[in-house]
Amino acid sequence: MTVKKFIGLLFLVFANISVYSQSYWTRVTEIEGGLDLLTIQFTSAQTGYACGEYSNTSRGAILRTTNGGYNWQTTRFNQFEVTDLNFINDYTGYFTGWAGGTNINNYIYKTTNAGINWFCTDSIPTSFFKIKFYDENIGMIASKYNTYHFTTDGGYNWSIQYNGNWYEPSKILCFDMDVWIVLDNGIGINKTTNRGVTWTRMNFDSIGIQCAAIDFLNDTTAYSYSFNKKVFKSNNSGNNWTQIGTVSNNYTQYYNDIVFLNSKTGYLNYYAGVFKTTNGGYNWFNSVADSTTRFNALFFLNPDTGFVAGWKGLIYRTTTGGEKYNPPPIITPDNFKLYQNYPNPFNPVTTIQFDVPRSSLVKISVFDVSGKQMGTLVNEQFQAGTYSTQWNASGYSSGIYFYTLITNSYTETKKMLMVK
Repeated sequence: MTVKKFIGLLFLVFANISVYSQSYWTRVTEIEGGLDLLTIQFTSAQTGYACGEYSNTSRGAILRTTNGGYNWQTTRFNQFEVTDLNFINDYTGYFTGWAGGTNINNYIYKTTNAGINWFCTDSIPTSFFKIKFYDENIGMIASKYNTYHFTTDGGYNWSIQYNGNWYEPSKILCFDMDVWIVLDNGIGINKTTNRGVTWTRMNFDSIGIQCAAIDFLNDTTAYSYSFNKKVFKSNNSGNNWTQIGTVSNNYTQYYNDIVFLNSKTGYLNYYAGVFKTTNGGYNWFNSVADSTTRFNALFFLNPDTGFVAGWKGLIYRTTTGGEKYNPPPIITPDNFKLYQNYPNPFNPVTTIQFDVPRSSLVKISVFDVSGKQMGTLVNEQFQAGTYSTQWNASGYSSGIYFYTLITNSYTETKKMLMVK
């Protein structure tokens, strides 16, 4: 080999290392054509699992790592797709196997030794989609066409009921043994407080389009986003929603998951990448992108270590909080300011922007011409920055309204016109 060729090879090697390391996300699985990973979960810093299906076949797979996601072993199943998995502790976990059809037996598998061995606990003729356990005994499966199942004996026996409010469930959340939420991307958010005896369709009319994903930070604070790239927040357990941000990319669908680690840091994945926020969902920046795949699921062990999984069996890992580059600097306003709403006139939704120069408790309320308060849009602590909120006046008549920003040292009011 000539010196010139050797130097050229060294340049390519170090160039590749540099570019790859700057992404702060490392691909930790090899491409496996046809494998679509749907769920990923870690039970400890070292042990994690992912599951998925092979396109256009009744075949599925479970992936397992015991070294923090650096290497993965694949177990394949030729008789069914693996639609979801859920571990309740380091050793006990479940997955659902769908053989394809409502009249064909589908399967619940269980492990009690951290995924080394799996055994079938039951088979039911229904279309399994999502599984979630509250503890070692109580669990739920959400199926197609309003169907769901509960177990109280660790998955060995399941009751079946048909009074859900969904078509194809995309996520199950559990708050205690009786309170459960099921999300359907096309229909809405459904909640039970009596372990499935009755279900209530939660109000997310303000989102205005199908809810693509939802995550609860705690019992009261929730985040969601829609297929038209808007991010929403609820401060009352999902009963009402306010738009707080938007996400900019070239894809119009296939948002699949949203995860908030605390009140400031959150992630959402879209068709070919992941976005991150560091100010509570008001602003988002691109964290990782791979136009060759579609990302389906996110999981973070802590604010630094996380994983994203998707098409072609691909899993990416970050140990730096997923920051491909430093977030754009947040420009700190010099003073409090309330901007004119837009659009104005409006029907029925308008956006209100405001500046906060320092950490402050901010309240924004809407009043009619008589001074009667019509609602409170914002009432929380904000760090310095520029923010926006929305008012949906669909339940009010046309006319002039006023909105007021109040802090402990500043008050400002502006007028707006709603025309139906």
